[in-house]
Amino acid sequence: MIYKLPEGWREAKLGEVTDKIFSGGTPRTKEASFWDGDYNWMSSGETRLDYINNTEKTITLKGIQESSTKEALKGDVVIASAGQGKTRGQTSFLNINTYINQSIISLRANNNYLYNKFLLFNLRSRYSELRGISDGHSIRGSITTKMMKDFPIKLPTMTEQKVIADTLSSLDDKIELNNKINENLEQQAQSIFKHWFIDFEFPDENGNPYKSSGGEMIESELGMIPKGWEVKKIKETSKDIVLGKTPKTTDKENFGGDMPFLTIPDMHNKLYVDNTERTLTEKGINTQANKTVPKNSVCVSCIATPGLVSITKEATQTNQQINTIVPKIEYTYVYSLMKSLSNKIILLGSGGTATNNLNKTQFSNIDIVVPSHKHRSVYHKLVETLFNMILINQEQNQKLSKLRDTLLPKLMSGEIRIPLD
Repeated sequence: MIYKLPEGWREAKLGEVTDKIFSGGTPRTKEASFWDGDYNWMSSGETRLDYINNTEKTITLKGIQESSTKEALKGDVVIASAGQGKTRGQTSFLNINTYINQSIISLRANNNYLYNKFLLFNLRSRYSELRGISDGHSIRGSITTKMMKDFPIKLPTMTEQKVIADTLSSLDDKIELNNKINENLEQQAQSIFKHWFIDFEFPDENGNPYKSSGGEMIESELGMIPKGWEVKKIKETSKDIVLGKTPKTTDKENFGGDMPFLTIPDMHNKLYVDNTERTLTEKGINTQANKTVPKNSVCVSCIATPGLVSITKEATQTNQQINTIVPKIEYTYVYSLMKSLSNKIILLGSGGTATNNLNKTQFSNIDIVVPSHKHRSVYHKLVETLFNMILINQEQNQKLSKLRDTLLPKLMSGEIRIPLD
């Protein structure tokens, strides 16, 4: 059904209601003096986040001065104008000032006509439309600043814009609060892990920290470890290690079912795999049934973006960039251990090649410290409660996101109106 423009609303082009629409650039990647500086710099892949509170990379003043990058300001709305997969068309809100690359377009609302968060939600609700206008513009498709200046937007009064945006923001705020709680809970678990299993200060039989209280240490391939502990390879602590695989993408009947199909973008900032962009049908599952891993398996990205770690919430399949441990010891310990080994996995995967790649054999043969069953068991009982709280918050976020995404197009079109009082 097509809805008429609601009473009191008007239509404009974005160029008419913004102060600035621009894209940025990238300092030369091989010039070390341009990078790791004091200024935030954002690439299009980071638009997977709804709100930008920090950036993955930073640049120097020299990098700014000797490149075409431009600064977007706190309160700007940024959109990925190009990028692989589903990146193009993704929209984020800046909570910081940051320089941007050439695959990002920044939009600065004119406060007399357009509320910046209303702009955020409006563009977020029109992802397919943004993808549509850019298809065919280049081989991969791209969105240009001219397209954005000419892009139409339906505008209620400023008062109604703020009421709509603030209503949606309240859902985002709760999601963000849950994310911060989860981050804190995971930090607690990792802090305990480090204290017990890296610093070896787990409670001894008298409740005192083991190593500093004179607990007996023995030599191992990985240095001194507590007596009774062992060094083993990852494969020795696993029922199985499964390297994922992708069913034939040309056969559409393989996709769109009930089984999660995990890829690297699904793993960012997620302890549990609670949602995946793609799913598999029964047909897709059966083409590679031996690739299905059970609940509480530990997935580790080993190609392209190595070092990400997540736990499966249910039976899952992954693509070929992920090695999954089906643990024979406590999954909480395996997860925390893999998180602690993230930098080592990145180093092992680099190997001097353009694309980071740690194969299954190399991954399976990594040496790890395996504490006694007693100490692993106590750790598991302690942190499993934290993990369960994280899962509850993730599941609540899924429901809040679904509610927000259901309301979003209806509020943006005026199909649903919110009383202004």
